[in-house]
Amino acid sequence: KNLKPWGDGDGLMDFRVLNHFAHETERAFSEERWGVVGEAGAFLDPYYSPGSDFIAMSNTWLSDLILRDINGEDISLRADVYEQAYLSHVQNWIPIYQNKYLLMGNTQIMVMKIFWDWAIYWAIPCVLFTNKAFTDLKIMKELFSSPDSLGRKFGRLNKTMQDFFLEWLPYDNQLVENKFIDPYDVEYLCKFQKEIILQHEAKKIVEQIDTNMQILEKVAAAIFRLVSTQVKGTNSDMKVEPYSISLDGDLSKHENGMLPDAAIANDVKKMWFYK
Repeated sequence: KNLKPWGDGDGLMDFRVLNHFAHETERAFSEERWGVVGEAGAFLDPYYSPGSDFIAMSNTWLSDLILRDINGEDISLRADVYEQAYLSHVQNWIPIYQNKYLLMGNTQIMVMKIFWDWAIYWAIPCVLFTNKAFTDLKIMKELFSSPDSLGRKFGRLNKTMQDFFLEWLPYDNQLVENKFIDPYDVEYLCKFQKEIILQHEAKKIVEQIDTNMQILEKVAAAIFRLVSTQVKGTNSDMKVEPYSISLDGDLSKHENGMLPDAAIANDVKKMWFYK
């Protein structure tokens, strides 16, 4: 059937565009018995449906505050900690979406990005959520209280990689066709996904996050080596400081970085389409 032009007869009548859909919130939880969840709080982007995650986390925090308040507990400190955790998590997740629609026509970059996004999601926030760590003040303090704490490093590492994907864009000019990668063939990714359901004692949760962060750092370094070798002709076995990844950066910053991990390098090469 031949459809008529948009808006004419039986053609396309409407296409909903929501401008400025992403938004933040200055406050999320209060000791004065109120809180915001879902789109009433912060909303990032429909891509990957992160709103469902933020609904789950904010409902968890708000429900915990309500129950503790009912039991007569002073919730002032928890309300502040939960709010800071919520807002920090929003900030850490913004780089995943900001300006990333520019990458969608580039298969090689998008494969690396999508697998990276899955990895960081399964390795850190999913582990914390399934182990009820988001309501454990001791764990939250250990992970996020200092600039060098694991939670803060996680945010910096992700921002570095998301910026790197955009930096790579002008150099990714090869057409990729008829390629498929099964995520279950990537061992570290499969490991992260399978371990979401594991339950850890409180003292072991931070250790698990530390282990996962070390893997993510190695993955970031392996991706950079492949791209830098392709674009800049650098040594494929070069040391890499994962928090200093940049195609236009000073390579001397990598002198004290990490050497390749054979297993991780093999996994990352499965995503590499260039010859």
